[in-house]
Amino acid sequence: MIDNQENKLSMYRATENTLDDNNAFWSGFTAFADAKLALTGNIMAIQAASQQQDAIITGISVDKKTLKDTLVNLAATVSGKVVGYATVVNNGELLNAVNYSHSQLDKTRDELLGQRCQNIHDQANAHLAALVAYDITAPMLATLQAAIDAYVAKTPEPRVAKAAKKAVTQNLRELFKETDKILKLRLDKFMLAYKSSEPQFYNSYKAARIIIDLGATHTKFSAFVKDMNDSPIKQAVTSLIQNTVVVYFAVSGDDGKISIIKIKPGTYDLRTEKAAYVAKIETGVQFKAGKEIKRTVTLTPGVTPPANTTVVREGDVIMGSIVEIDTSDFEVTESTTVQIEVTGNELLLSAAPSPGPIMGPAVWHVFPGIQNKTLAAFNALVGADETNIYLKVQCNGPITGHYKITFNNVQG
Repeated sequence: MIDNQENKLSMYRATENTLDDNNAFWSGFTAFADAKLALTGNIMAIQAASQQQDAIITGISVDKKTLKDTLVNLAATVSGKVVGYATVVNNGELLNAVNYSHSQLDKTRDELLGQRCQNIHDQANAHLAALVAYDITAPMLATLQAAIDAYVAKTPEPRVAKAAKKAVTQNLRELFKETDKILKLRLDKFMLAYKSSEPQFYNSYKAARIIIDLGATHTKFSAFVKDMNDSPIKQAVTSLIQNTVVVYFAVSGDDGKISIIKIKPGTYDLRTEKAAYVAKIETGVQFKAGKEIKRTVTLTPGVTPPANTTVVREGDVIMGSIVEIDTSDFEVTESTTVQIEVTGNELLLSAAPSPGPIMGPAVWHVFPGIQNKTLAAFNALVGADETNIYLKVQCNGPITGHYKITFNNVQG
């Protein structure tokens, strides 16, 4: 994807998250629900097309380079020995036919390289009896021929791949056009009904619909967390909260420092906490585009409210395996929020009625990236309820997937 498409996709996902977090307002509105479903489907299609676009040429280019390096090394070796022989016997025609250095062969255009190497092979084969003294053998020429054949067979593939990538790129353009229509002609229009009745939902939606240039200077937050003796506190958690939802968070390192980048401009409450310390809360902090907010936070000893504990579950999932996430050591609350960070491959999340390698009836496809959900939205996506209590993760592809699931505001 190009930069402006990346920026749009970020807006699409922010809008989708806002709608998920406010599901109660529109779930009974059939036309709205259909438009939201179309938006989610298009986001998934865009992410899949983007992954396909990136993967099409990469593998072929790597394979072709390996084959070219092998061929050039072999052909240059044979060429050098034939040149030596041609010089000794004063055979100018043979010398001109095979006199290519390693650098010349390496810089030869794809379509011509196979022909030049084939000519080197054929000339060497025609003089094989005399070239035995120059350490050129029939097996060596057979190896060179195999390298030529392998490279020539691979040469057309990048052109085919470019054509395929062009088709995927056009498909992406159409998907973005269609998604813009869903937003502008359907969801934006439906949202007008909530401008007066649910202003908080309406304003959150309008804020999510703003396209932010991710390539520009990012809005940032940094903090130093220390105790009353000015010693750094590690493993403290700072959360940026909007409407009781943890939108961003970070954990302090050994030096007590915290950094969060790529923050969407807006107004947040800041909460810094750690077990055995009293949480520090600052409300109504305004983050402006391209600016950095810095804080020094001093935590005092005390009891952290149990309903504000943060629990992290993290691990890898390989293709074909299912990982069960243990959530038995904490209890969710009405204010619990969930952040899911996926890297590597797409993962499937599901809640099942029993332990073991079986997914539940509802499966949430989670693409690489970070998503924040309310507990209600998360449970709806994975199918968690009083029956389906075992949370499971499955890898949906050949690359190992990594998950990091953060449960905010739980009792542990």
